Amino acid sequence: MKTFKLLPLLILFVAAFSACDTEPEVVPQEIVLQHYTNSNSSLQNDNINDIAVDNTGVVWVATEE
Repeated sequence: MKTFKLLPLLILFVAAFSACDTEPEVVPQEIVLQHYTNSNSSLQNDNINDIAVDNTGVVWVATEE
């Protein structure tokens, strides 16, 4: 008799934990590489000192000039 009373509780417990996804889904993103020089872009110099990406996704490049 006690088994039948605990069975719905056990089913609910197992269903609740199986529905929980503790790890976020990792979605691969495409990476695009482009080669920029002072001849094919507005860079003043080909010597790059620093590269930064701001919170809007804009890439900032620091050259010697």
